Amino acid sequence: SLTEDFEEEIKGFSSLSGGLNMHFQLENTRNKADIGIGTFHLNRPSVNFFNEKDVQLPVRNNIYGIGMIEVHPKMDIRLAGMYSVQSKYQELVLGMALRYHLNLQRSREVSLLLGSNFRMNDAFIPTLELQYQAIKVGLSYDITVSDFQLATRRQGGPEISIEYIIRKVEEVKVFKACPIF
Repeated sequence: SLTEDFEEEIKGFSSLSGGLNMHFQLENTRNKADIGIGTFHLNRPSVNFFNEKDVQLPVRNNIYGIGMIEVHPKMDIRLAGMYSVQSKYQELVLGMALRYHLNLQRSREVSLLLGSNFRMNDAFIPTLELQYQAIKVGLSYDITVSDFQLATRRQGGPEISIEYIIRKVEEVKVFKACPIF
């Protein structure tokens, strides 16, 4: 009988990454924007499989922007975009959503977001998100519209996200330098 010994093929690797984010927000409004860049696999880790020759994971670069525009006392429009490039592969995702605030009282916020993203030349991604205070729970479904649908048999992929927003951060305590030095 033929058997495979996967235990000998188990391999881990470390990947060094870094990025920057800039956040802008107008006072006394929900109008805000985030822009950022990220670079992944700076150390180009080896990802060999089944004793192949040395295969290194290429560096991946991302740039993104997310904007929230208050259009009504209880409603916002979110615009988002992300461009990613890794070796000869690239991806562009653009999205738009509407957030409706059921409760705007500070620390008791409740809102519902409905929107969609589009991965250019590949997929349509409807999205639903519920925010309750500092917790966001999202559900999206990746619907392939490109020729790749032959491989996916026209079935998409569901994704669930959970986000916790840290709001109260303790201030750094002032320390006194030692007078001896």
